Amino acid sequence: LKKMGNMVKAKDMFEALPGKVEWLNTLEVGIDFNRGAKSYDLCVYSTFNTKQDLMWFTSDPLHQEIVRFLKDTTTAMHVVDYEVDNDGCSI
Repeated sequence: LKKMGNMVKAKDMFEALPGKVEWLNTLEVGIDFNRGAKSYDLCVYSTFNTKQDLMWFTSDPLHQEIVRFLKDTTTAMHVVDYEVDNDGCSI
């Protein structure tokens, strides 16, 4: 139960960012309901207008507070930063 409480707190911390962190474009936060062996507990999806905005976001004190909390309460974290190719075409 403590683990789930930590994930709820982390979710609340992330959801408090819009409006406080100017570089953040969109944010979605979800807690895994499947609870499978291959599952992670929390997923955060965020978008930024530029790579520079992402860099500013990751150095923001409010984001750093969440990172510290997650480092203290989780056993593993994975991050994927990527760009969407809007100029490509698909067949």
